[in-house]
Amino acid sequence: MSCPSFFKEYIEWVAESPRRQLWCTFTSNRTSGVCSYAAGSLQFTPAALDRIGPLVIPRLATLEGNISQVFSDRRNGAGQNFSGDAADSLGLRITLSDPPGVRITLHSWGGARSSFSVECREGVLVGTMPGTGIVISLQKRELPA
Repeated sequence: MSCPSFFKEYIEWVAESPRRQLWCTFTSNRTSGVCSYAAGSLQFTPAALDRIGPLVIPRLATLEGNISQVFSDRRNGAGQNFSGDAADSLGLRITLSDPPGVRITLHSWGGARSSFSVECREGVLVGTMPGTGIVISLQKRELPA
């Protein structure tokens, strides 16, 4: 599956109504055995040309939002994994290039950033960082009237 056609379906759908939003699910699995789950909505920003004095700089389209991330090694009082009481705030930006680029911002950890490329496979985005596999899926959500 080509990445431009993967994103096109979602962008066209969300543009049809202000009540529509894109929801993102982000999962990671580290070689240490720690897994994470994050979810939240992403906003679409179309490609544009920015002018800075005499320069014209192209800006790629993006999907971006802040999502809540929980971890398998953080337990709640009942001993259950993925404690919502110990969630981190994660900034997620997907640049709609080919291949797409992903930048995560660890808001809970002083704003540290990491970037990686992903591939579009079987309806999801798949990528890796050192010692970590990542899968990102997009879902269509209709807000109530």
